[in-house]
Amino acid sequence: MIRKFRHEERGWSWEFPRGFGEPGLSAEQNAMAELKEEIGVSDAKLICLTKVREGKGGTAVFLVEIPKSGKIILGTSEGLSKYRWVRMSRLEQIVKKGQLSDWFSLWAYTVAKSLSSL
Repeated sequence: MIRKFRHEERGWSWEFPRGFGEPGLSAEQNAMAELKEEIGVSDAKLICLTKVREGKGGTAVFLVEIPKSGKIILGTSEGLSKYRWVRMSRLEQIVKKGQLSDWFSLWAYTVAKSLSSL
């Protein structure tokens, strides 16, 4: 998870890396670009959990596997202050306590959780 300053809320938020894509790129290409931009990772494995079409575009949720050799380097122009690794059991506690307020991250958590119980 990354800690990002959200100007519209005038505060810090713990969330998953995310962003808006560039037209003409696939969801996978956009996800890789966001990972590189926000956390400096360019060799992650992406597993698509879901895609939702919206008009001419859409939104996708990926499970990201970062190699053990991968080093996290926070993007300095992204308003990021730190990162932390969170186990799914800890993430469940964070969600239950209402400490995860970013709806993109809540959606990603819900999709991942529903697929892991199948």
